[in-house]
Formats: sequence, structure tokens, C-alpha cells
Amino acid sequence: MTTIALIGAGQIGSRHLQAISMIDRPVSVQVVDPDALSLRVAEERYQQCPKSSNVLRVDFLSSISELSENLDFVIIATGANVRRLVLETLLAQKKVRYLILEKFLFQRNEDLFFVKGLLQDAGIRTWVNCPFRMVPFYKVLKGRLKGATKLDYRVSGSLIGIGCNAIHYVDMLAYFSGQTEFEFGNHALDREIIPSKRPDFIEFTGTLLGATREGTRFALTSFASGNAPVVISIVTDSLHCIIREHEAKCLISEASTNWQWREEEFAIPYQSQLTHLAVQDILSTGDCDLPSYEESSRLHSQLLQVFSKHLKQNAVMEDNLCPIT
Repeated sequence: MTTIALIGAGQIGSRHLQAISMIDRPVSVQVVDPDALSLRVAEERYQQCPKSSNVLRVDFLSSISELSENLDFVIIATGANVRRLVLETLLAQKKVRYLILEKFLFQRNEDLFFVKGLLQDAGIRTWVNCPFRMVPFYKVLKGRLKGATKLDYRVSGSLIGIGCNAIHYVDMLAYFSGQTEFEFGNHALDREIIPSKRPDFIEFTGTLLGATREGTRFALTSFASGNAPVVISIVTDSLHCIIREHEAKCLISEASTNWQWREEEFAIPYQSQLTHLAVQDILSTGDCDLPSYEESSRLHSQLLQVFSKHLKQNAVMEDNLCPIT
């Protein structure tokens, strides 16, 4: 029987748990969170799911020490501020085969490199939960973009959460283009650093700009007010695509069809509809659609550098800490 541990039972953690209820093989699940309320909410959300004969038992625990000694799969869905400590504690006490880490990975660049060594030493294959790569629409779109040059990728909307969510869009651009070395600029970010919706964290508004040596360009704009919906624009020399997330629609125009616009359906599954698919793939094949830790940590590092530069320029950074999550 496969043993799966979920560390962190908050908003995203509880959605991972709901997805695991749909897994295709017998499993035992152990959920860890020191906060009793988070555990109770996670349990309530799990009970809302249809009962599965494959989930043989679910235990709700308050500490890592209570987990089984040997864990086939672990998902760490804590905040970025404690993730390194949680991971160190876990690996000091338990034997882990596979691991998925939530984003944003860490708040310090040095943590990215420290954890890379930690995982290599332990021989643990690790992925980062940037799940847009699992979306069927994006898989098809990647094929349509094959051979395109100088991809231009733009995202805009109100209060998107650049610190928290930029990694999702940068990861998609890396996925589409095959390029992972970006140069980001902070000159178009707003100088005012705003509180995050999550207590004790911060967020950025304005525009984050980026580019690669190959000519691929990136722009993520988060308006500081209003309720402008998220709109994604992907432009190449052979395809134009405008995605309207709030309408679950997109417009596509291609050179091969004389640039005639057509409307297609667009949908992003909830996390509660995805996690089990990644876990199943990894357990069956040793890999999945999510980016590996090595690839994702490179993108995280580049974003941390530009965010940290912006915080230093605005005199709000302490101890090389970028308090995003």
C-alpha cells in the first residue's frame, strides 16, 4: 500500500487532499498541520468528497514526528516562510521517495541552493506545483507554438499578486518557449509595497518585465485597484492567442488560416481536480507534467533576484528576506 503525506492543511493543502480522494490505487493518507483549525477544515472538505475505496485511511496529525517512518510520497503545502525548516525536519526524521513542493518555494535565494543539495544528497526526485503545465488546453497550445520565434507573452488584471503568482506565468512561458534564462526588470513595478491577502506577507503591483536573449518577452501587469479580469495575450509570428480566464474562452488566430479569429473554450481545472493525476503519473512512471525542482528553482531564483532588488531600492528588505508566499 502506498503511503502519502500532506504537510500543510491550509487553503491549498485541503484542495490537494480533496484531489487525493480520487486516486486510482490503494493509499493511506497522513495529513500534518500544527493548527487544529486547519486540520478540522481540511477534514471537513475531505468529507465533502465522494468516498473512495482506494483511500484506505486518512489520519490527521499535529507534527511531522507522528508520520510513518517510510513515506512513498510527500506534498509540502506550507507557506514559503517555513518550507525549508519543514523540509529539513522531515528529511531528518523520515525516509521519503517522491516529493512535491508548493510554490513560491522560499523567501531567500540561498534556500533554493541549500535545498537543492539536500534533495540531491537524499536522492529524492522532486517537483514544484506549477500546475498550468497539466492543463489540456496549454498542452495543445504548446504544440501549436512549436517552431514559433520571438514569443511575446503578456498578462494583466487587477490585484493579480505578482509576488505569489508570477512564477505560474513565467513557468508557462518557459514551458512554451523551452527557455529558462530570463532577465527581469523592476523599473515598472509600483514603488508602494502592499500587504498580501495572507497576513505577514507582501505583494507587488505595477508591471514586471522580462526577456530572454532569444527575443522572448514577458510582461505581467497587476493593477493596484479595480476588478479588471485576467487577460493573457500570446503572440508569435505564426499565432495570436487571447485568453479571457473569467469567461473560460479564448480567441486564436493563425497564419495557417489567414489570421481568421476563432473562439475556443478554455478552462483551468481546480487544484482539487489535478493533484492525484500528478501523483499517479509519478508513482507509475517516475515523472509527471510538473516542472522538476531543478528547472523551477532556476525560475524562482531569477524572480527572487528582481523582487529583492525592488525591496532594497524601496528600503523595505531585511536579512535578504523577500516575504512573499
